[in-house]
Amino acid sequence: MRTNLLLLSLFIFSYTLAQKERKVSTSYGYKTTQLTTITKDTPQAIQTDKFYLNSTSNALVKGGKNRIILPVYLPENTQEWFYRYTASRNENDINNTLKTFNLAGELTEYINSKNPLKGAVNNLTTPPGADICDIYVMTESNAKLFKEKEDFEYVISASRENYKSGTVMVKNNNQELIYLGINNPDSLHGIHVAVEIVAIVAQESQIEETIRIPIYTYYLE
Repeated sequence: MRTNLLLLSLFIFSYTLAQKERKVSTSYGYKTTQLTTITKDTPQAIQTDKFYLNSTSNALVKGGKNRIILPVYLPENTQEWFYRYTASRNENDINNTLKTFNLAGELTEYINSKNPLKGAVNNLTTPPGADICDIYVMTESNAKLFKEKEDFEYVISASRENYKSGTVMVKNNNQELIYLGINNPDSLHGIHVAVEIVAIVAQESQIEETIRIPIYTYYLE
């Protein structure tokens, strides 16, 4: 009987302790270093091109080209990419505008200011342009159709029709090769076109940080 009473008392005591709120006190001990991996979006210049497109009539009668396809090779871990373009009948205007292209530098400054990339286009420089062109973002199979002037599909949100110039952001869908199809819709006049392409690449690096090891002390209140 005495043994049973002792066990009952221990049970009640343990149960009472379990009902009490458990508290923790934290202190910090010695310093140590650890490597931390960080990911940073880095603009990477891909290519800058300039070319001439014939009018549609010359392309039809004289065998010229009023449209071209431009392959875009994206680096691994590309998150988004941008293209900037301008079109004009005057080659000197295109040459002068091309000298001002610095999309990678502008994007670097923009990212360093910690602004979200989705608003970048509205804050980047829009180059001058004098005459319209069409630019389509498309896959390789559709680029071949575009070149042969057959029906093709393209990314509507990232393409531009009847624009003189602009800067466009394109979301990368795990593709390393994409195409720009560029068309001169003018039936009488040829145009000069300049294009600049920059990829936003996620790059990992490690930094050494000094930390203090926390020491936890638990007690019941």
